Amino acid sequence: MEYNVKDLMAPISEYATVPEGSSLMDAVRALADAQTQTETNNFRHRAVLVTGEGGRVVGKLNQLTVLHALEFGHKQRKNFVNIDEFGFSSQFITSVREKSKRREASLEKTCSRIIHMKVEDLMETTSSGEYVDETTSLENTVHQFISGSHLSLLVQNSDEEIVGILTLSDVAGAIFAVMRDIEKRQE
Repeated sequence: MEYNVKDLMAPISEYATVPEGSSLMDAVRALADAQTQTETNNFRHRAVLVTGEGGRVVGKLNQLTVLHALEFGHKQRKNFVNIDEFGFSSQFITSVREKSKRREASLEKTCSRIIHMKVEDLMETTSSGEYVDETTSLENTVHQFISGSHLSLLVQNSDEEIVGILTLSDVAGAIFAVMRDIEKRQE
């Protein structure tokens, strides 16, 4: 079977979204709501889309973004995200993180500190490489995921409106289905 993006994406209407100005807790609630409303797979939604003026998607909050906030908060997070690119050893980075974390008493205290953070302070803004046309083939989509190291792509229609989101899991699932079909035909 030949797949394209439209065959695999989750429609934007079914995806978790919050407007700019929302808190991280608002995003967590939206994600939980989206997961409970998904009938086929409660773990399909792994990100929350942040919308700006006119409902346009301006950024994404994914699970890793939330973990960064948990570890550092938004101010220190930006200082640590790519620190390993400067040649610091993982042991050094871990020791700096441990010193930073000693101020926190518990996971609960840390969570209570970040739940009121604004989504725009945490979100990853979207880049041109994170958009894919709904008619793009699965083969070209694979290349886009690999070249950009993305976990998801925003799907656009011919009018460049966001109509869905395509996750790495969606793509991998389709590829695995093709592999299973090939194996069955070879038996």
